[in-house]
Amino acid sequence: LSSTGAQCSHIDHVISQIPYVILVALATFAGYLVLGFSQNNLLGFITTAIILVALILLLKKKEIK
Repeated sequence: LSSTGAQCSHIDHVISQIPYVILVALATFAGYLVLGFSQNNLLGFITTAIILVALILLLKKKEIK
């Protein structure tokens, strides 16, 4: 629906969103691993949040240079 609303090709929309999806997928995967081993929901959430923020800051720092 987003690509239709923006009147762009579906494939172009998917390609433009892949970097964001990969960031969230990596952070979520790590959070699920921690959750699975620790059985602690809060620890899994905190791990996901920390990794997501770290990835965003790392990529933002690389973009500025």
